Amino acid sequence: MKLVRSIFLALATSLCGLGLAALDPSAKALLLKCMQRTQHVNVRAIVSQKLADGRERRQVKVEQTASGKSRITVIAPIEDEGTEFVDDGVHCAKYSPDERRVVVTVSHRHSLLGSEFSLPSLISLAEANYTLASGSTVEVAGRKTTVVCASPRHPGLPARRFFIDSATGYLLRLETTDSSGHSTVSFDTLAISYPNVIEEPTANVRIPEALQISYDYDDITRRPASFRPVVPTVLPLGFIPLGTEPICKDPGSLAVRFSDGIVRGSVYEWRPAPGEAPPVGADAVWADGQSLRFLVLADVSHKVRLEVLKAFLAESLKGLSAQATLSGAAAGTNLPNSIVRNQ
Repeated sequence: MKLVRSIFLALATSLCGLGLAALDPSAKALLLKCMQRTQHVNVRAIVSQKLADGRERRQVKVEQTASGKSRITVIAPIEDEGTEFVDDGVHCAKYSPDERRVVVTVSHRHSLLGSEFSLPSLISLAEANYTLASGSTVEVAGRKTTVVCASPRHPGLPARRFFIDSATGYLLRLETTDSSGHSTVSFDTLAISYPNVIEEPTANVRIPEALQISYDYDDITRRPASFRPVVPTVLPLGFIPLGTEPICKDPGSLAVRFSDGIVRGSVYEWRPAPGEAPPVGADAVWADGQSLRFLVLADVSHKVRLEVLKAFLAESLKGLSAQATLSGAAAGTNLPNSIVRNQ
């Protein structure tokens, strides 16, 4: 196992070139700049995204202000054309043109998580779980980028290459390489500009008010949960729990956020209704633990998601066999695919 892991890490590091330092200060600084929610530049871009359910790649138009407010409009495929996501820093809104319907939820930028998990803390966590190194410069969408490689110290996690605009710190391409050496471009910028002035995105989407479904932020955060969240004190593969958040569009659910500094994921928890159909799809794993259902969403392999799921089941079952419940676990969720955001 140690030999296999060493070969994988050597392969992942070689993607960025030979002779790179294990802890590259410039890579750390550039990754920190890339992960900031405010980039200090206005952005207008066309981005191609990989979808988890195996459909054709999605193309979106991204408009983002220097303060981090964003509007993302789907261009393709045709069945999703015109779908719009707006994040104004307090609320998120999703507009579905076929239904002429708006769903407004709380923005992730209006964080409910503790301040101890600041970006410098997450970068330190990334250093503990990955070897960070900066590689050669590559042109993406006509812009010079610096490639930052994150090679995992834990087996089973993918290596990641961040193609970061050398001048602005904006992430233009993300590429992952799994343990078999297969590489995938998760998202790729096809065109980009940094205009001096850009329209300020607002969650008040331009359709009749009567068609909106809105949730008051203070009401959501004050609403008592119908169950005690399951939050393991220990997660596998270097992941740590960051905190819990209520899910606005489903007040009976909670999300436990977790990260290893590079990968971020969520475990959704709720009490399933009697006879409730299991989630379907190909982008998550789920299982029932006593009276709760757990659904894992993260951009990692099925095996890694199962390891995270086992930790939650073990915490829920308190000594009972998690493996017995896992025998009924399935892949998938019918939740809508998330927009891949610039980190």
